[in-house]
Amino acid sequence: MKSVLEALKLAVSSEHSVVQVSDACWKGNDHWKENYNKVDQSNHEELLRLGKENRRKRAENKARGLSR
Repeated sequence: MKSVLEALKLAVSSEHSVVQVSDACWKGNDHWKENYNKVDQSNHEELLRLGKENRRKRAENKARGLSR
């Protein structure tokens, strides 16, 4: 936590901007937003399966001493 606080102090005291905003933009329309993170009956079972698989893999990795 101390290193995070030090980094924030450094960023605040900087004479120059520490944030760089890209000029890149997505082409096309915003229709993708309608389905982003959507959970409904059409994908409920698949998301349950993926969640179980993820938890299983994380438990295996933890047992092997691996971490995220």
